[in-house]
Amino acid sequence: MGGVDCGWRTGLGTCIYGRVDEARSLASVFGEIYSTIVFVGPRNVGKSELARYMVRGVLGLRPVEIDARVLRAREFIQLPRDLVLEAIRVVEDREGVGGLLEVALKAVRSVGFDRVVVLDEFHLASREPIKDLEALAKLVAFYPRYSGWRLVFTTSDGWVMSQDLESAVEGYRALIHVVEPLNETDMGALYREYAEKNTCRVDWSLVWGLAGGLPGYIPFLCSMGVDALESWIGRLIDTLERFIVSLREEYSGAIDTMHRILVEGSRPSNRLELELGIEMVKANLAYYSRQRFHPQLKAYAHIIEIWRRRGKKPSPREVIGHI
Repeated sequence: MGGVDCGWRTGLGTCIYGRVDEARSLASVFGEIYSTIVFVGPRNVGKSELARYMVRGVLGLRPVEIDARVLRAREFIQLPRDLVLEAIRVVEDREGVGGLLEVALKAVRSVGFDRVVVLDEFHLASREPIKDLEALAKLVAFYPRYSGWRLVFTTSDGWVMSQDLESAVEGYRALIHVVEPLNETDMGALYREYAEKNTCRVDWSLVWGLAGGLPGYIPFLCSMGVDALESWIGRLIDTLERFIVSLREEYSGAIDTMHRILVEGSRPSNRLELELGIEMVKANLAYYSRQRFHPQLKAYAHIIEIWRRRGKKPSPREVIGHI
């Protein structure tokens, strides 16, 4: 997948890179084959941007867009105030995604939006997100009242959500789509455009070595001086160390196993390796795609590589030097 569209401006103020073909492919089956699409993948990979670009940029639709994170912050400007307050109440009371769909239905009737709902981080609005999504996928697939409706959801809980949902929404015209990090060429082009318009204190090679193809980290890293950058890397090292300390005794060889399934990219070969991978995903150290585990941040691969070679955790400067 690839392509560039400079007629679309992302939340970073740049063209959209590396997602055009992906968005067009998804748009071609959205509504015709699938009435529900769930975007999953690592943090800051661009799930929300891809969802909006597919719906608005490629299909040219005017969706009801609801961001559960924004609603929890009591901000929302797209809907009339009475619907905003109702949506906030639904999220705060954790009434479930169905409650938000009712808000969306009222918005379609009163404001004239298309019958498409884009709901970011839907699990924040529900106590039982998988059951809610299962019910909604069935509604829009088979119930006459919701005929013609289409739903788009995003969530960062890649392993847990996608694995549970695969069976939960089977037969309900729903697609679970893993959004992969950008390749080095597309991420580099995005970085260069961003850096031309904004002050960036971290060079490209370091951004790529730390974040890989996750565009959402570009403004975060670009704002950092040397001290702040080392402090952040130190927190990543501490996070990894706490994770290892928390493991049960059967994971005594965790660093070797993590190196094999994250850095080398080997598939888990036994139950313990699979369970360790799942625990890494739950701890936001990894994501799962194509039957393999991958580091959420490339920085974790460097930390594990040095740790395994030296037999102890590295310093932030060692990680930077390794990149």
